[in-house]
Amino acid sequence: MFFDKKLHFTPYIKITPDEPQSIEWFEKTVRKLRNLYTLLLKSPIQIESLRANIGENKVVNIYPIRFEEKKKLEVNWFEIEPLCLPRLKGSLETVFNNWFDSKAEASQLLYSHIINSQHKMPVEDIFINYTKALESYHRNCAEQGTFITEDRYNLVVEKMIEAVEADVTNDLKNKLKATLKYANEFGFQRRIKELVKYLPEELIIEIDTFRDRKNFADKVRNTRDQLTHYSNTGAVVFNHLEMIYVNMLLRIITMVYLLRDLGIQDEFIMEAIFKDSTNFGILEKINEVLS
Repeated sequence: MFFDKKLHFTPYIKITPDEPQSIEWFEKTVRKLRNLYTLLLKSPIQIESLRANIGENKVVNIYPIRFEEKKKLEVNWFEIEPLCLPRLKGSLETVFNNWFDSKAEASQLLYSHIINSQHKMPVEDIFINYTKALESYHRNCAEQGTFITEDRYNLVVEKMIEAVEADVTNDLKNKLKATLKYANEFGFQRRIKELVKYLPEELIIEIDTFRDRKNFADKVRNTRDQLTHYSNTGAVVFNHLEMIYVNMLLRIITMVYLLRDLGIQDEFIMEAIFKDSTNFGILEKINEVLS
């Protein structure tokens, strides 16, 4: 006779603010922590309850967030290679502070949403959400996201409007101003190309697709445009099989930049990517499918 025994472990995180806070503050903090652990552990994180200590050792369950009702995910830890947190022990305070102070909050949220929901998301939706996360990250965090300085561009716009002002109606002039407002910003294709350009060199060497970043960025843009505008312009796009592997690349790009944003060195990031047994053979397959 054989018996199958499993050990179930439920971690708890105690949040103690410096001063009294509202339920909304705790809700936001819990979500931010969930998103952070999703990134560091590279695994879906489920929140089962939120409890409050109301004094005199009394604890009550409160649910300010409507958490999804879903089956518990069984995770085989030998299939997951999270970041080596003990090696980051001396900088964990910096990591946490950087996460909460980051300008990339929208990208953090989108990444966590994908990882925690991808089991029920179509491949196309995963692709679109990764492109949103990357575009948002570059817009909010990149050192350069415009062609010329804002002051110089404003002068250019004034000259352009003055040149046509006598020949157009007020409605058209206002439309031109609205159109020109964001014309100085990099387009989506340029943002993807820039993000690939500054990936760790080791990653670019390992993944053939990243070496021709213009072609990769073009196809990502074309595929996104086709999925969002539902039009067939004849542009080269990823097919369904290719999109599965492209999503893996977009996840890696997003993860690299979110981890860098925390102050984590590329050495640790690359270690997590290349030692991740879920990526065993995957990088070679990506090169084969996308070649």
